Amino acid sequence: MNKHMVAVVLLIGAVTIAKAAEQSSPALPAVAGFTYETNTFVIYNGCLGVYPGASLQPQEEIWSFGQPPTQGKVIRVMPAAPAREKLEKMGFRTTAKDPDLAAELGCAFQFRADMPLSLAQVSNGDIGVGIAIRNLPAKAWIAQGGGKSVPMALTDNPYVATVRHLTTPACLAPDSLVRMRKFPVHEEREIIQLDIGKLKYSSPEARKQKIAAELQRRKDQYYEWAWPEYKQKKLAELEKKDFVESAEICRFYLDGSHILGVKNFLRQFGDESNGYVDEFDSKSWADTFDEAIGFVSLNEGQDWDVLLVDVGFDEIYYSIERSDWSIKHFSKSLQIVH
Repeated sequence: MNKHMVAVVLLIGAVTIAKAAEQSSPALPAVAGFTYETNTFVIYNGCLGVYPGASLQPQEEIWSFGQPPTQGKVIRVMPAAPAREKLEKMGFRTTAKDPDLAAELGCAFQFRADMPLSLAQVSNGDIGVGIAIRNLPAKAWIAQGGGKSVPMALTDNPYVATVRHLTTPACLAPDSLVRMRKFPVHEEREIIQLDIGKLKYSSPEARKQKIAAELQRRKDQYYEWAWPEYKQKKLAELEKKDFVESAEICRFYLDGSHILGVKNFLRQFGDESNGYVDEFDSKSWADTFDEAIGFVSLNEGQDWDVLLVDVGFDEIYYSIERSDWSIKHFSKSLQIVH
């Protein structure tokens, strides 16, 4: 799977950001003794995977990043291999009926496709897919989850003028669409994810073909007696939908008027490396797999690290990267079972 690594960092953006950094005050030093590599854990359906190079102990405090980030404690840590053996012996149905067994072995079931060394449960572990970080410094700044995206007209968005000099003609045109996601930090400060996209819509003939293909796909999922009624409902829904062939997207991260990072990429119909094919229209054009779930600053807002989760069909790709993509602090790919 191609992941979000297909994204290309704009050279002009990198140069501009680098020059801006040179002119600004020096960044505060990183917190001594803290590294993401040994303090970061993946969350999958409320369970943490502890892989080689890291460890967890009960009662340790930990931040779980999903929607929104929450602080909790480690409740239980168990070696994965014995838990898996016991689960296989007892069977999932028997385990699920017993609350004590379910609490003990549930995480072994969640990670059965890619078993770590140890499994952990936390008090704030009701997150489906996310990232957990232990030992975050007391002075670290945390940007809360982004919530729903906000579509806006190009002329109405207050941040377009800030990034205009870093956009390309490929993504910026009079009819381009704009989407904004906000990640509140504190008081009136927030990190902004700004997406600007130039869309190419399907021709009338291509539109008919896509509607027919979608109806056929849906038909295969229904009993023959139930299909006629559902077909009419689905057809009415599809007729109202616009279909997009491609979208040239410029994505920015901003801290107020300060540009933290920029990349541009092409999203095309039929290519599922950046997003689901059946969710590609003028409403979902910027809904890509590699979604930011939060931001962390270890030096009081001088630099920001973005927490990304890419949920694919067969695996989940987790990463923590500098917001300008210059440094990758942590990455982990988790195989999943459907």
